[in-house]
Amino acid sequence: MPVANQRFELNPGDDVVGVVQVVHTTKEDTLADVARRFNIGYEEIVRANPKVDAWLPGEGTEVIVPSQFVLPDAPRAGLVINIPSMRIFYFPPAKKGEKQVVFTHPIGIGKMGWRTPEGVTKITRRQKDPTWHVPVSVRKEHHENGEDLGGMCMLGTFSQYSTISENSAIKVDPDLPLDKVVLIGCGVPTTNPATRKATISTTFRIVEIN
Repeated sequence: MPVANQRFELNPGDDVVGVVQVVHTTKEDTLADVARRFNIGYEEIVRANPKVDAWLPGEGTEVIVPSQFVLPDAPRAGLVINIPSMRIFYFPPAKKGEKQVVFTHPIGIGKMGWRTPEGVTKITRRQKDPTWHVPVSVRKEHHENGEDLGGMCMLGTFSQYSTISENSAIKVDPDLPLDKVVLIGCGVPTTNPATRKATISTTFRIVEIN
């Protein structure tokens, strides 16, 4: 049975959470299926299994599940996005007499070659059923490649906007391996608990810690 790896209780001095797991695939499995089952990003599981075919691993193939995570070297409060590890961490306020906890999920980070802004910001508002107006520059780039995009896209069930106005955290279809799918301008949790628990004024840190 999968070991829970979304929520962890922290002891003083903890810098690593979770455990590495090993599973065997079924006939129908892909590595993306295994990753989704264990709350792991596509890139994470592919790097951990370089000799396994990502889309046709075969029945009974041993797969390493890298479900052990190094916590980012940043204040443990609010939301923290670590760009190199392509993960989001949420540290809710600790309740008196209880251990601090952290929630973590894999994310997708924009388009390759475009720098994700780093810094400290705050969630300023939430929006239900958000839309995104595709910039003219993006439509032009795709048109030159023989692809035509509409002027507006549905993003998901909700988004959260920060004081870095060009970026928002959104929930989209959890069946998509979002660290493989390229998205423009967003850090996107593949599952929703971390961002749904965050509220307006929650601190949001975007860091680059290898």
